[in-house]
Amino acid sequence: YTSALHFLNTKIGKGQIFLKFDTVEHDAEKRLLAYVYMKNKTFINAHLLKHGLAQVDTTYPCKHLAKFTNLWKAARTNRNDAEKE
Repeated sequence: YTSALHFLNTKIGKGQIFLKFDTVEHDAEKRLLAYVYMKNKTFINAHLLKHGLAQVDTTYPCKHLAKFTNLWKAARTNRNDAEKE
């Protein structure tokens, strides 16, 4: 959690972000489910997964599920390879 927060503060800072929604906007606990983009169109959700700072949630439908899963798997593989060195 701390690493993800640091990453977000460094990447976004006080910059402007935009939210895009899929078919479900809130989960059962009323948390917002959104895709987060920076003004320059950087896809923050993907960056968090790519850097191993997030996990894929398959609870709700997601149009980016395949992309998210591939990024998450690659991050795990990279982390495991780095630990072997």
